[in-house]
Amino acid sequence: LDEHARLRQRLNGVLRSLRGEPQLRSRFSINTGPSVSSRVGSIAGGQRFSTAPPTQTQRDQYRIAADQFGQALTQLRRLVETDIPALRDRLERAGAPWIPGRLPDWRDN
Repeated sequence: LDEHARLRQRLNGVLRSLRGEPQLRSRFSINTGPSVSSRVGSIAGGQRFSTAPPTQTQRDQYRIAADQFGQALTQLRRLVETDIPALRDRLERAGAPWIPGRLPDWRDN
């Protein structure tokens, strides 16, 4: 259970960096910094009906969003490809009940 909680916390951190914390910002007026989504949305909104090239600010925002996305993707990849399968294997060895996404180890006797 502790390992599951740690993985869940790490996944929530990845999602926060991608989506942001709108509830925290709106309910408590806490500045959480822009997320990848908000940066990209700001660029897209500014360029939607424009025929001009992106501004330097938009280019800077894109670079920052790309860096943040790259870091989030690295963390997510580790979770999905390494950490979650390792937990799933530990659960399987411990005899845990079936969970969605886990294929049974079936042998015709």
